[in-house]
Amino acid sequence: MSMQNEIFVHAKNIRQLKNCCETTSYRILSTIKQTYGITGTKKVTVDHVCHFFGITVAQYRESQKIAKKEE
Repeated sequence: MSMQNEIFVHAKNIRQLKNCCETTSYRILSTIKQTYGITGTKKVTVDHVCHFFGITVAQYRESQKIAKKEE
């Protein structure tokens, strides 16, 4: 894992990425934690999310930029 991807992902980031409701984003975040054996809070990184969804870091960052523009 590179240092630039040590940014923690929250439910709101999942919501922006998958365009889903709040409850679903928490469920997805919980599934990611279970899949990778993450027990602590604020431990899911961008790399975890990208690997889980099969996307690149650039695609993840683009989804976050688009969501910020819409707000």
